[in-house]
Amino acid sequence: MPIDRVRAPCLACGAMVGTTEADPAAAEEAQAALTEAGVRLVACTFVDLAGVARIKGVPVERFADAVRHGVGMSYVSTVFTVDDQIASSPGFDSPTGDMRLRPDPNAVVVLDDAPGWAWAPVNQDSQDLQPMSGCPRAALSAAVDRAAVDGLSPRGAVGCRRPGRR
Repeated sequence: MPIDRVRAPCLACGAMVGTTEADPAAAEEAQAALTEAGVRLVACTFVDLAGVARIKGVPVERFADAVRHGVGMSYVSTVFTVDDQIASSPGFDSPTGDMRLRPDPNAVVVLDDAPGWAWAPVNQDSQDLQPMSGCPRAALSAAVDRAAVDGLSPRGAVGCRRPGRR
């Protein structure tokens, strides 16, 4: 599977359309392509409900495992505020429990401006790999699916401008 080489995307772009199925072939192909491209670490990111980008770094040799099984992160991170305080929210107000962050092997990109790194958005799943209710990617994907039932095809883009770049 070829990996598109692009300029470094904004880390706040974690809410891309789509969901990740734990496709073993896609995971293995992506890992092989990343290794061939010289990637050592993959920045697996999501944007929390306060708009703050959260990251877990995954060694490239564990990328396929991360796609299949996820990388652990406490549920409480879903209710962090902009200043990293914990909002009071029943079920999410203690550091117990663990969600699974599963990178999307179809959206991973090599970061040209950060040698040895790639970036992948993640889906936030429960321990049994079902989408969490607070996962922005799952919510967006569900909205796109609902629109498709009505014959609509939503389109959108997220980007960032870096000073001095065109």
